[in-house]
Amino acid sequence: MEVILLKSLKGLGKVGEIISVKAGYFRNYLSPNKICIVANAANKEEYEKIKENLEAENLAIKKEAEKSLSSINNKELFFIRSSGEAGHLYGSVKILDISKELTKEGISHDKANIVLSENIKNTGVHHAKLFLHPEVSADLLLVVARSEDEASLELSKYKENLSLENKSSDKNNASSESLAEAI
Repeated sequence: MEVILLKSLKGLGKVGEIISVKAGYFRNYLSPNKICIVANAANKEEYEKIKENLEAENLAIKKEAEKSLSSINNKELFFIRSSGEAGHLYGSVKILDISKELTKEGISHDKANIVLSENIKNTGVHHAKLFLHPEVSADLLLVVARSEDEASLELSKYKENLSLENKSSDKNNASSESLAEAI
């Protein structure tokens, strides 16, 4: 089934694109949420009339997301959980937990826009992404520990390792450049 997107959707397309979707997906999700319309001749003409407004609205939403990106990007969220001596959690940190913590921080979001790269079942520093717009995402640092002291220690170790990695990569780049100049 061919449809015209009225909103940008991650993994599907941008505003105005004509894409092919399954009828059930259109009927049960896309149409009720006013994300797209059927791509027939009448709707194509109607879309051309409202195209500029939709694109301007999408651009405004994207700019707003980019503004809030600076305050959210690399946000540190702390999770105090019970774990064994080896650091294996009794349970896990889920997207719902991250969503609740973001809400406590006063960050408005949709929990469907949180993406974890891996299941969090160990203490330490983990990463997640929060999509503010299909084209704008913020990185989140998730610090999981048994106590607040341990969490701050984990975070300081992580930042120290990160700075050491950056220094070593800078040295490698400088040595590569000097080697290139010598040749």
